[in-house]
Amino acid sequence: MCFHILSVFAIPLLGCLIISLLFICIFLLKSCLFHTQAIIKPQYVDHIPRAVQGNVGQVLDQKDERDKKAELCRDLELNQVIDRNVGDLSGGELQRFAIAVVAIQNAEIYMFDEPSSYLDVKQRLKAAQVIRSLLRPNRFDLLFSFLC
Repeated sequence: MCFHILSVFAIPLLGCLIISLLFICIFLLKSCLFHTQAIIKPQYVDHIPRAVQGNVGQVLDQKDERDKKAELCRDLELNQVIDRNVGDLSGGELQRFAIAVVAIQNAEIYMFDEPSSYLDVKQRLKAAQVIRSLLRPNRFDLLFSFLC
């Protein structure tokens, strides 16, 4: 089962607030009852270089819990920036890198806040495929994607 939340309210700010409150309630309930691990892709990817040091390949190697680095780098077009420092990435490259860092780890709850910003249409479709690929059959997973 998957909960995929998409805001399509007439008043976007109110929709985001309602979705955020719903998300917090579900997250707290599941976390308290089942001791789950959650991973969040932050909204503001331009802040990532302040928190992450090293090059793209090193960071992905450190976080790779699912042996998916090669596949994610190919799908998210990160192979051309694999040797670059995280601080040297553009907005779209940071967005794809952040999605890869989340998708490469094991968790029961994956949260993606504005995963499509800075991405062109083709990259948005690929990012959506990567996010959807995190769902596992016969498991109760929570997958949140905020597009407010």
